[in-house]
Amino acid sequence: MGIIPSKRTMKGVAMLVRASILAILFSILPGAPAQAQADPLGATVLKAVTVKIVSANYRTLQAGVCHGAVYATVNSIAYVITAKHCVETLSSTPLVPGIKWRDIHEIVTVQFPNGSAGRVIGIFWPQNYDALVMKTNFGSVIRPRRPVGLIDVCRCGYYRTFGRSTRIPILSMLSAGGGRPVPSDGYVITDSAGRPKVLLPVAHGTSGTLVVDRQGRMVGLVWGGFSSAGEGGAGFRAALTPATVILGLVKYAFDRDGVAYTTP
Repeated sequence: MGIIPSKRTMKGVAMLVRASILAILFSILPGAPAQAQADPLGATVLKAVTVKIVSANYRTLQAGVCHGAVYATVNSIAYVITAKHCVETLSSTPLVPGIKWRDIHEIVTVQFPNGSAGRVIGIFWPQNYDALVMKTNFGSVIRPRRPVGLIDVCRCGYYRTFGRSTRIPILSMLSAGGGRPVPSDGYVITDSAGRPKVLLPVAHGTSGTLVVDRQGRMVGLVWGGFSSAGEGGAGFRAALTPATVILGLVKYAFDRDGVAYTTP
């Protein structure tokens, strides 16, 4: 005579069978929720504020492309941060004290992530760093759409220093081959004296892109790079203008325009 399983035993077997079936389904279904991974906050910030900058000198007929980021918007003006050489390379005159926007002979258009565009009407720059703040008017078009600024998306903070003998994962936007910019990974690595070396993939046209850590804290702006394949897991070493310089320049621009300054 066989042993008749108890109701408790049968219930346990049924639960195990159901659990096995669910496990199999989740393993074969594409895009199952258990396998989904959200972007780090830093990548979300970059996607929201990164802009494409198209410069054209109407005297020499030369043109170029860079990238930048919207720091803040005030009324119909977007304050865009980028690398100074994005404008100076094509300018009819070097960016030195006393130069007016009309002396540069450029038309600079900014394309925002929301699909709208604006025209640069003025610039601010420091003398010793490759950094630029561009006053961009986006209100001159019919039904303008307000671009999102960094301080709208995330007041995550910024790096004043990097510390000694440290390695910080960072993110920036890479636009290889002129395609749509996408977040790319890299590192800030410091030596025993705290001197930073930035390892990031870079490509032609990506000067001026914002650099943040994975939590969205501002690191600085990329203004150039040179090949250093294989170091730190990134393909190139990038030149960086630190966040403190960028924010000092933004504050100067805001003070000149009578705008209340806010840190990220």
